[in-house]
Amino acid sequence: MSREHAPGTARGALDGEQPRRWTTALPKAAVTTVLVVAMAGAAALLGWFAAHWLPAHTGLPATARLERLRIDLPLSAALATTIVTLRWRSAVAAPRT
Repeated sequence: MSREHAPGTARGALDGEQPRRWTTALPKAAVTTVLVVAMAGAAALLGWFAAHWLPAHTGLPATARLERLRIDLPLSAALATTIVTLRWRSAVAAPRT
């Protein structure tokens, strides 16, 4: 049975469909590494933006708290992505009863 999706909405494994092939064909460590690097990179850019661009272009003062975001955001993103990816892969690999 196929569900109808509104235009612009995502379809995925939560709809009862199979996950994308590359996420299940690659080893768990490879998928985790790819996603961790991507998310940590995005968080590093956000941390740089918050620490350097905001004080230079807005009235926001440069503080030590903003500088910590350059490390804290990528580290948090890497940990969260690792945990979520490994739990998701374990759930996908487990047979349903």
